[in-house]
Amino acid sequence: MCLKTNTSVIDVDTTTDMCTAVQTIAMVAKESKPPKPLKVKSVPGLDIGPDELKVKQKADESLKKYRELVVKPIDDGQPQFFEKKSILYRRYFGRRGEDAIVQLVVPKELVRK
Repeated sequence: MCLKTNTSVIDVDTTTDMCTAVQTIAMVAKESKPPKPLKVKSVPGLDIGPDELKVKQKADESLKKYRELVVKPIDDGQPQFFEKKSILYRRYFGRRGEDAIVQLVVPKELVRK
């Protein structure tokens, strides 16, 4: 749609969107700080590395059925077992809309009773 006023033509259909990025002082200060270290609880006597965990998981016969479930498809809502870097994990789906919870599968030898 064009409107004519006197001798100039004004084009109403043409719009220009402009956007600029702004950083506040607080944002700049936050970016310059290193991230806070993750707080992890450690259990005395259970300080093992990933290689030792892999060996213990493979030696545990009670985990055999879960290792077999790694290759099988799952039904909706059922726990899923998977391996990441040869370590066995369980992915559990809670209520609908919630994110999946990933849990490490602990060998029987390391379970505290």
